[in-house]
Amino acid sequence: MKTKYKPGDIVLVRSSAGPAIPNVHVKLIKVHFVKGAKGNTLDWPEFIWWEAELTKESEVKMLKKRFQIPYVWPSDVGTRVYDSDIIKKVRKNTSYRKKNYKRKRKTV
Repeated sequence: MKTKYKPGDIVLVRSSAGPAIPNVHVKLIKVHFVKGAKGNTLDWPEFIWWEAELTKESEVKMLKKRFQIPYVWPSDVGTRVYDSDIIKKVRKNTSYRKKNYKRKRKTV
């Protein structure tokens, strides 16, 4: 079992509660690997979940106001995220600008 993310990454995630709750940005803190288990009538699959923290104050306020999720900025914003609920890693603008930015010379 492998994950393509590492601790410290900021990612966009969807809610496992359904599509009514909008996607939010979280910072991944610690990864947990859960092995599959054999049951009597059902075999439980293996999965990966992360300890994470919400990163944007506006998203915390929106979740608290619209969906009554009891987050308190900045002290109590911890959550759990399944690896399958991660949509994408958020690209930082600074690295993008340095890589593709070419300064144009002024011609007189």
